[in-house]
This record gives sequence, structure tokens and C-alpha cells, in this order.
Amino acid sequence: MYNYRNNRQRRKSLSQNWGSSFLRTKISREQYLLEKRTLKDIQYWEWLFIVISLFSVLINLGVNIYQLTMALINQERYLFPVLCMVFNLFAIYFTFVGALKELPFQILMQLVTKIIIWIFNLIYFLTPKDKEYQEDETENEVKAIRFYVSSSLLFLTVCVGGFVFYQYWTSNLSLFKTVGTEPKYVNMCRKLHLGQSLIILDVEITFVAVLLAASSGLSTNDLFALIVLPVGVLLVVIWACIGFFAMKKESRMLTYTFYILSHLQPVYVIYLLVRSPKSSVGGLLFNSIIVVAGLFFIIHVILLVTVVKIQFNYDKGLKQAAEKEIARTKSLAQSLNVSTEFIDRPSVPRHTEI
Repeated sequence: MYNYRNNRQRRKSLSQNWGSSFLRTKISREQYLLEKRTLKDIQYWEWLFIVISLFSVLINLGVNIYQLTMALINQERYLFPVLCMVFNLFAIYFTFVGALKELPFQILMQLVTKIIIWIFNLIYFLTPKDKEYQEDETENEVKAIRFYVSSSLLFLTVCVGGFVFYQYWTSNLSLFKTVGTEPKYVNMCRKLHLGQSLIILDVEITFVAVLLAASSGLSTNDLFALIVLPVGVLLVVIWACIGFFAMKKESRMLTYTFYILSHLQPVYVIYLLVRSPKSSVGGLLFNSIIVVAGLFFIIHVILLVTVVKIQFNYDKGLKQAAEKEIARTKSLAQSLNVSTEFIDRPSVPRHTEI
């Protein structure tokens, strides 16, 4: 049977002490509100996750650079390492932003990016060579090493990253700092963070789709295509900014604008992929286009559903709760005579650790 007394006591304790037993020592509400988290605050499990993630990125980058030097004579063999490098750059972003701000959905997007990289490695490993392109034994060995090493590192990354994600999810530290400890606002803010993370992941997949389209044989004589490509990229960036501000400011007008542009974005991606000359697309590139198109539509649909759910929370007090928490932080900082931008740690009164 549900114990209401224990639940009330748990909520009361959350308003006094926040934290995770595994990732960081439990700290007081005032201490967490005022302190700016730096690299020295990252704990053992978080460092383990960062080290494994960066090691995986470095291995991928090393193999990519080697393959770039070996694949200059083959367009699609040259393109594949470039795509993986783009994915790895986004993985680095998700890793550090997620760890420093204790955002669980940023960690989740990093894991999704790593899985996508592994899918591309699988495609590269399984796609047979083209008849006009002869692979030597060295390249075959590199393909095999790349796939098996990436598979092993993916397993470690998912295990450790999944644990870090769970700790961030259950501790709710980033949410408490944003909107306080009221469960209603915490759940609403969690959806908001998910939507913002999905926007970045959507932009990532769109950029990769643009690279695929641009490298699969768009004619330099096609003036219309050459204009659509950069203009479309600019619109995607504008679309992402509109989405961020619409959800943060709870603006219905910006949200409707976001919906309109969201329906134009798939049209843009389809245009780029379909307009690519089929005769210039080899097996590896064709498989990559199919996978990217599928991932794009899945992520895009999930994003739109999430934004609709976020819109249902407009004018229900979330923005006011965030503003109230900001005011509370400033008031607390003024009472302690410290800056809200950065707090020197010895100046913050320490509380007994739990």
C-alpha cells in the first residue's frame, strides 16, 4: 500500500538536501543553488563515463583520419569517416554538457549518438565492396578492427552512461535548481529538457543528411540545388533557435512557427536525398542514406510529440516557478554577500553531509 507519510517525508528531505549517493555527496539546497559546478566536482562514475566516451571518440577519430588518407580515390569511402567525425563532435558536446550540468537527457542523447555511430560502423563493415573499387587486405583489417573495437567500447559506454543517466534522473538536481522541488513543476521541466535535447539531436541528424546529399553527386551546374543547400542549413539553425525560445518563453506564436518549419524540414531533407543522382550512389552511400532518412523521421516525430506535450504545460506556472527560483537564488546570494555568477567555495557555509 502507498505510504503517504513516507512520501511527504521524502519530499521534505528533498527540499533540504539534494544529491546522489553514488555521483556526488548530498549537499544542502542553498549550497547547490549558489555553487557553479566545475570539472573538479565531477565524481568517480562521471569521470569513468567521460574517459570511456573520450577514449572511444579518440579511437574513432584516429581510424577516421587513417581512412581519410586511404580513401581519397573513392568518394563514398571518403565520406563515411567524415560523417562519423560529425557524430563524434556532437557526442563530445553531449558528454560534457550532460556531466557539468547533470542533465540526464543530454547523457541519453550521447548514448543515442554512440549507438548511431555503431550502426554506421556496422554498415561499413557489412556493405560489400564495389566492383570498380578494389579493397586491399589492410583496409579489410581496419574495417574489422574498427567494428569490433567500437562494439566493445559501445558496451562499456552504454553500461556506465546508463548508470550515470539513472543517477541524474533519480536525483533531479538540475530540475530542482531550475524550478524548485514541487513535483508538478519538476515533471513539467523534465519534459522541457527532453524537448531541448531532442532538438539538438534532430539538428545533428539533419546536418548528416545534408552532408550525404552534398557528397552524393549534386551537380555544380544545378544553381537551384546549390542555393537550397546553404539556405536550408540556415533555416534548420533558425528552426532550432525558435524551438528553444518557444518552449522556454511558453510562446504559442513561436511554437506554431516551430510547427510550420518542422513540417518543412522533412520536405527539405527528402528533396536533398531524392535529388541526388542515383547513378553516382554506391552501396555504402545508399545504405547510409536509407539509415539516416529513417533515423531522421523517427527522431523528428518523437520531437514533435514531445513539443505538443510541452505546449500543454504552457501557462500552468512552470515559467513563474523558474523565475521564482532565480529570484530566490539572487536573494540568497545577496544575504550571503556573494555573486550569483560564481561562488568561491570556501565562502559558502557547509552543512553536515549525509
